[in-house]
Amino acid sequence: MNIYLAHTPYHILLTLAIAYYRDTNTEHYLFIVGDFKNARGIYAKLQELPLFKKVWFLPGNYKRNMLYEAIILKKNTYTIQKLLKRYLLPKDTRLNVFIFNDRRPEDQLLMYLNKKYYRGVNYYVEDGIAIYADMGGLRSIHPVEKILRKLYFGFWYTPVNILGTSEYIDIVLATEPTLVIDSIKIRHPVLKINKSIFDGVVKSGVVEQVFVLDDSIKNKIMSSKKVALVLVPHSSVLAKGMKRKYCEHTAKIITHLLQENYEVLLKHHPRERLEDITYLCNMHYVKNNITVIPRNIPIEIVYFLLRNRENVVIYGFPSSAILTARLILGLDKKKKIISFWDDSFNVELKKVFKKLSISVNEQ
Repeated sequence: MNIYLAHTPYHILLTLAIAYYRDTNTEHYLFIVGDFKNARGIYAKLQELPLFKKVWFLPGNYKRNMLYEAIILKKNTYTIQKLLKRYLLPKDTRLNVFIFNDRRPEDQLLMYLNKKYYRGVNYYVEDGIAIYADMGGLRSIHPVEKILRKLYFGFWYTPVNILGTSEYIDIVLATEPTLVIDSIKIRHPVLKINKSIFDGVVKSGVVEQVFVLDDSIKNKIMSSKKVALVLVPHSSVLAKGMKRKYCEHTAKIITHLLQENYEVLLKHHPRERLEDITYLCNMHYVKNNITVIPRNIPIEIVYFLLRNRENVVIYGFPSSAILTARLILGLDKKKKIISFWDDSFNVELKKVFKKLSISVNEQ
């Protein structure tokens, strides 16, 4: 049996890819946490697929306050234990667990129960740039707070400072294993995620069933000779003294792309809570000249449409979406991946991007 715990649309896309990539005799179970917009809609579509034996929905923290989030996390851990006991625990079988965020108590509990009852394998699947550079991690947690967290969630829970370092992880899956930071490699073996992992699920047509991209957007992508994707960071990042610099440069980039007759598509962060896209640098003058991709659609869906195309530009903050563009699209003279960069960003990550031939647009 394989069991997955997804917090974002990209996690779900990876889940589908892994499920189709592995042995067809395997039973697949999926937990979806409502940490993104329209998570219940995606959940409903996944329930219709014969691929999964069971799909469960857990409340998430999208548009929730911190107090409510703490209550949800506790409730989710209880629900996971109850469902595993009901559906899986009595079975004498080997369980593979795939998680994408080992900081979350839901993910840690799932891995802990796998170790305790099934002696199965726990996989941490790369969730972006954090495993390639020390991003500073979480704030220092006082020993008393650590004890309180353990009392609240359970003594199996341990705050994780660097993603991918939980004691419960057995294997890390990454797009670029040789570039993964040492603090992860000294704890766990790291295996490569190959580009071919997406082939089976794309050919199956399941991706289009789950993530329905509006025909008007799809037609613009397919009919345009030149396509540019602008990946917008979460507004919380822009609020940290970087908005003016980022906005000035992004406005110039978009203006230039429009002048060069690119079809410009804009994609917000999946967990962005602001509804009005014009908050982005107040660029009202481009609002009618760009196309907005719904935030519950993984940008990788668009990458699949562009795999065999020329004249493609990807522009955005250092992010997992930049890395997956490199993975799915590759690079040649007709495809450019450009990352906005600021002196305050992580220097080690900058080196990683340059090793991957991702252009760094210095500010």
